[in-house]
This record gives sequence, C-alpha cells and structure tokens, in this order.
Amino acid sequence: MYFASIFPVVTGGLAQSPETLSFYPTITSVQFDASTLGADCAGRSIVTVRGFAPGGSLLASSTTPIPTDGITLALTFPAPGADTVVVSSSHTCGEPGTIFDGVEVFSMDKSPS
Repeated sequence: MYFASIFPVVTGGLAQSPETLSFYPTITSVQFDASTLGADCAGRSIVTVRGFAPGGSLLASSTTPIPTDGITLALTFPAPGADTVVVSSSHTCGEPGTIFDGVEVFSMDKSPS
C-alpha cells in the first residue's frame, strides 16, 4: 500500500492517510514494513499506528519516524484483540520550503513471516 500525497485525485485534493484496516476475527498483533520510497524525508515522515478493540477502546499505539532505508513496525494487542487498526502519518516529508514539505510519502508492505 503506498501513501504518496503528491498527485491530486480526480475529485480534487490529495489522497492522504489515515487508512483504516478492519479485521474479523480480531487480531492480536500487526506487523508491516514501512519506508519513504527512497525519499529523504529528513526524519519528518512519522507514522502512527493505533489498534482499537470492538467498541472503539484504544488497545495500543505507536508513533515512529520512518528512515529512508525503511523499518519494521509491530504492535501487540491484549484481549479481546483489535478489530480496527488506523495508520496515519505526519503528512510531512522534508524540510520546510522544500518540494516535499507538507507531502505524505511512505509505503506499507507485508513483513516476512
């Protein structure tokens, strides 16, 4: 899954996170690789992952800067497990005044088992 809010969508504006992932049955953990697709975001591309139980209570949250060479993100959820995982970013890649300022650039990929 790629998040690159560089190009406008047909209906106008830029497609941006958050992305909501739903699970049935609930999950006890989530793990994925994330990268900035080779763009040097100067440590400003920050991804937040939050897991919610059925009914909406927050089970776990993680906020991580995404390095240029990528990183594996993982969260574990207590019982009853998460039925919703929300992934969002800082919507910022690069220093103020550069072409990537205010732009979201990161990817999510299945981690190896």
